[in-house]
Amino acid sequence: MSTKIKPNAENLPNIPANVFAQALTGAKTAKNVIAPYLPEMTAHTQRHASGMTIQNTEFLEQGLRVAESNPNFVSTFVDLKRYEEEVDVFLEANAIISELNVARTNWTAVRRWAGIQARREFNIIYGCVRELHHRNIPPATALYEEMSRLYRNHFGPRGSNAAPCEEELVVIEDTVLRGKQLATQYKDHLKDKTIAHLTTNLEEIDNA
Repeated sequence: MSTKIKPNAENLPNIPANVFAQALTGAKTAKNVIAPYLPEMTAHTQRHASGMTIQNTEFLEQGLRVAESNPNFVSTFVDLKRYEEEVDVFLEANAIISELNVARTNWTAVRRWAGIQARREFNIIYGCVRELHHRNIPPATALYEEMSRLYRNHFGPRGSNAAPCEEELVVIEDTVLRGKQLATQYKDHLKDKTIAHLTTNLEEIDNA
């Protein structure tokens, strides 16, 4: 079972780079190794096959037990040996899918944790840059406009943000870094009591 990962610094999962590489290699292997053996199915067969899930396991196993223990009941049109092989393949595929489902759940938890942490830090730095812009700090204006665009596209209300492509991720990383440098450089402008939390949050990021 997957571990629930709460979005706070105390639960930072220190995942080594080789773990990501190993998992990605395993995922690609699982994808590629079966590719040459994928069956060709007509649209009619695909419609009927869509209902064959893990819930059918008990039904298929029981049917096979009945057929094997009562071969005289098996129609001459049914190849019992082939029937056994088909059920075996179903069960083997089921076991692999079960493992992949758990792996997907675990990696989804890591991705969500990392995403919500990144969004939190982006929002903090965005708040700092926005405040500097409102205080007429010249270097903040262009950066604020760029961060506003990124916020609307990727960090806005749930359901409205699109997943950034690789090129956009580079832009986000660079923009956040420049925002952090600017906020640190003009930290004294953020020490007003009404916005002191921005400086505190910025220091939390520095110490994370």
